[in-house]
Amino acid sequence: MELRKDPITQSWVILGQREALGDAPEECPLEPAKIEKLRSILTWPAEGAWQVRVLPHPEPLYHVEGEPARLAEGMYDKMGALGAHEVVVETPLHDKRMSQFSDEEIERVLWVWASRIADLKKDARFKYVSVLRTRARWPGKSGRTLIRS
Repeated sequence: MELRKDPITQSWVILGQREALGDAPEECPLEPAKIEKLRSILTWPAEGAWQVRVLPHPEPLYHVEGEPARLAEGMYDKMGALGAHEVVVETPLHDKRMSQFSDEEIERVLWVWASRIADLKKDARFKYVSVLRTRARWPGKSGRTLIRS
């Protein structure tokens, strides 16, 4: 994987090929019982039963380790896929959608997003942070937020 600067739009795009993973798993890797066993970047609240958790993405496109290693090759600027790729698990209730959240639950999720963005902005290697809210690829499962920088 690498980032390449489009010479026309001046935007960076990620290129590369991931290994074929075969069929999508039948079970969601972010089931509450599995989440409990994963390393957490941030848990809210810090004590007691969690309401929101931030985890490293299980198949990250970007990696925090290393330096950008930017170089020119022909008409392109290129660099390694440096960054963070995280998943915000918005609720321990796996089938609950954000449209069903109370104001307090939405506030918690927004606070966690803001907290992660503020933390990632401290790393001078990261030039921007993108929050993408998406639905999991496993049918019937609630949305997850991806934070990429």
